[in-house]
Amino acid sequence: MKLLLCLLAVLTCAIASPILPDKTSKTFKLKFLVLSPPNSSFNNLYLEPYHIYPGANYAVLSPKSATDPGVIGYLNGTAADFADENTDLLFNGNPAPYGFIIDSVNATYNPILINAGKGTTGIFIDQGIIKYHNPISGGFCACNNTLEYGPAVQLFYKPKVINTPTACSDVELVVECVE
Repeated sequence: MKLLLCLLAVLTCAIASPILPDKTSKTFKLKFLVLSPPNSSFNNLYLEPYHIYPGANYAVLSPKSATDPGVIGYLNGTAADFADENTDLLFNGNPAPYGFIIDSVNATYNPILINAGKGTTGIFIDQGIIKYHNPISGGFCACNNTLEYGPAVQLFYKPKVINTPTACSDVELVVECVE
């Protein structure tokens, strides 16, 4: 019985092995640029995870500081994925990476999640800006929101078919290289 449990544990570890960046991956942080309506308090904030429960986080914006320097990310995929703009955005996690999750099924704005595992495919960088390769993508917006542990500036995915909610601003995710 112990042998069976040991074998099961080894197989589980092999199946759940993390997706790691290769030696040539370029890592970066994501800094926010407000498009409209203007909101200077959202400019120059960095993407950070906001813990919800184990393995799950909201994507929020926070100022860069010595204790909160911004999460480090990288694009993951094959050469064909990069050519087709079909990579996913991952962040260095411990022990496994966390993925940038966009729920684009609903026709409303949806919170971006940073969860354990693989991210949403279709993320790519165009002229230093993170883009989502989806015909209905209207980009991202940021909103002041009260979450479980207090107020935060939360990041949302916004389909083209809806307007930016009142008191929110459209934002771009600007790549800031760290390598």
